[in-house]
Amino acid sequence: MQPDPRVFLPAIRREMLRDDLFGQALSDGLTPILMLRAAEGLLQLELRGERLPALLRPLQGAQRALLEDTRGAFEARHIAPPRELDDALRLPAVAGAAGEDDVGYYEAVVAGVAAGLAALRTGGPAQTDSSSALQALVAKASRLEHQVRTAAADALAELRRALDADRGQTPAPRAAPTAAQLTAVLRELLPQHPAIEIASLRPLPGTNAQEVFLVELRHLPQTSGAAVLRRTPDYNPTRSSLVAEAQLLTRLHGAGLPVARVLAAASAGTALGGAFILLERLPGKPETAASLGERGRTVGLEAARVLARIHRIDPRALGGAYADARVSVTSAMATLIDRHYGRWIEERIEPSLVLEAGFTWLRQNAALLDDEVVLVHGDYNLRNLLIDGTRVSAVLDWELAHPGHAAEDLAYLRPDVESVLPWPAFLDAYVSAGGRAPAPEALRYFDVWRDVWRSALAACVSGSFARRTHRNFIYGTVAFNEYHANLDSLAAVMARENP
Repeated sequence: MQPDPRVFLPAIRREMLRDDLFGQALSDGLTPILMLRAAEGLLQLELRGERLPALLRPLQGAQRALLEDTRGAFEARHIAPPRELDDALRLPAVAGAAGEDDVGYYEAVVAGVAAGLAALRTGGPAQTDSSSALQALVAKASRLEHQVRTAAADALAELRRALDADRGQTPAPRAAPTAAQLTAVLRELLPQHPAIEIASLRPLPGTNAQEVFLVELRHLPQTSGAAVLRRTPDYNPTRSSLVAEAQLLTRLHGAGLPVARVLAAASAGTALGGAFILLERLPGKPETAASLGERGRTVGLEAARVLARIHRIDPRALGGAYADARVSVTSAMATLIDRHYGRWIEERIEPSLVLEAGFTWLRQNAALLDDEVVLVHGDYNLRNLLIDGTRVSAVLDWELAHPGHAAEDLAYLRPDVESVLPWPAFLDAYVSAGGRAPAPEALRYFDVWRDVWRSALAACVSGSFARRTHRNFIYGTVAFNEYHANLDSLAAVMARENP
């Protein structure tokens, strides 16, 4: 069953009616006018989906009587009725609870009667017919439409009142940090550099799980001055710890991995209002298969070699949360499955048959995995690689890193790989750089896992937006679209695994 988009409409409307959705109101005041009109369109969609069926059900008898009267007018004139009228007359009465069938039935009635009136008005002898029967038909059709539209207008007014009451219930998002605030925090964290200063700070728009700001530093030795600030938002989509990520990045940087150097980090409690990491900005940018063009094969092979280096790291040697020598792949996967499943149950706005099936299948088939534990990035794809020419200059966003099975990263990256080079060529480069060739059944297992966790997370982010847990309009709406797409992919994978 497809997710129901109607559950998401109120949240979209709520955000569209904010005074300044785009962060900078148009000088002529057009933004709120456009948003109001767009929100009204969404309100009409909710009216149709949520209220109109119940309004139409009591009027079904009047609709049927109007159809019969229209047919009678044709029989009295001994002329054939139009096809639309015949189609509507053949429809059975709607049974059961009020739903979309009520709307469809009413639309067929409208189409049939309207076509009938048009034919009666222009159909030869009836053209000048002013009989009381035809006048009565016109009056009955008008009264029915007036009754429906009056009831719909009342329901629409009720929805508007509910929206007005709802708009003040969502807390305002936390303000973006300022250059002065970050300067003060850094001088406190780095007292050995009392002259450190933030020259500029601007947000990086997009669908990042953490808030991202591009920063220009002054008076910090051994840096280019370009830095990236990542701050935990009020609603943390991944529930990860930036402080733990900073500790991991420091160890990986010391081991020579292509990751950004941590300049500063702090947990919540500073003037920035949330945990943050300040990272040195490295050259390059994320790219797509299309933008890479002829460089795609070279970059894909480089990505294979970098991933092999990551997987050669024993996570238990990293200390901290990775130090548990008893960890196994099966126990690590059980923890991940339980964590994602529990959160999905908590934050979703509707159930999903295929997600329930996916979580069950993963639990039942953990025996497909061997028990060689590696450091797993958890989100390793082109979106999280900085590409400088043909070189991977940095691997970004380690917030989902965990001890696990190498095939998890490989299965996750595979769709990107196969858009730039053959999969066997990628695996050859990965194995030559020290990675271990994955068993086919392990890749199959993580094909399911990839779509399960992405679907579950998207359901959580969009569901929390719909319930006013967070105010990130872009992240919430993109997550809702990704939820649909990921469920499509998961359904295909599950059907393949369970023919």
